[in-house]
Amino acid sequence: MATQTDVVAITQVTHTDNEDNEEKMEGNIHPVFASLNADIALCSKDNTTFRIHSHILIVASGWFRTMFTLPQGTACTSEALQMEEDADVLAGLLTIVSGVDLPVLNNIDYLESLLRAAEKYDMPLPTAIVRLAIMSPVMEASPIRVYGIACRMGWIPEAKLASTRTLTLDLFAPEAVAELNRLEAPHLTKLLALHRQRRDRFIAGMDDDSSSPIACPACATPAAARREYMDMEELATVLGARCSHKECQKMHYDRALTMRNIVRIVEELPRCVEFPD
Repeated sequence: MATQTDVVAITQVTHTDNEDNEEKMEGNIHPVFASLNADIALCSKDNTTFRIHSHILIVASGWFRTMFTLPQGTACTSEALQMEEDADVLAGLLTIVSGVDLPVLNNIDYLESLLRAAEKYDMPLPTAIVRLAIMSPVMEASPIRVYGIACRMGWIPEAKLASTRTLTLDLFAPEAVAELNRLEAPHLTKLLALHRQRRDRFIAGMDDDSSSPIACPACATPAAARREYMDMEELATVLGARCSHKECQKMHYDRALTMRNIVRIVEELPRCVEFPD
């Protein structure tokens, strides 16, 4: 939530910057926000000007609502306000709050920039739009990164679903490690704990003597192969293991029964991180 002190500091810097950049900003006006009737002008850091009605910003943004309560001598609105965001991010925010259109939300870098700007300016509607878009099936993003964003925002359902989507990943792969390094420590711990719990419970289930014979069921010769935590190729080798006794050579495992047991074990594993109520 923006404080009056924050807004005063930013608008004072804005006024100084505008004196140096006014002519340059006026030369590049965003076509969607070019109304001469608008009473506020915002300038992106890459010098694109957006003209918009102040009442839209007052309704949509706690930050601007606070700014417009300041004395005009402190927060001058006759000059273009220099913003820290680039034109794409400002255009996304303003099209949403103005009801003009929705920006294309299929890039996680852009989505996160939009979210940070919405947080900064206390804009609930763009934040809600990002929350919907972040779990969209068209969003091409690492579930680890989505999980981190959802955790940071306190979006519990989204964080749980994103953690489930990480279960297909190798967390030790270089690209996964890079994403894990972005997570805050408590959120990282929860995700690693989920993967470790699944591994440990799977091993425990596979090592259960009631479903994993330690000897040939026909002749009691000790079984050489044991089912443990393994990939599908190793599992296929184990399931094809036969008794080492020359006169027996029977299969150690009933393939169909074993696969049913594996499915049961997997279905009983935890599927998402847990958060306190």
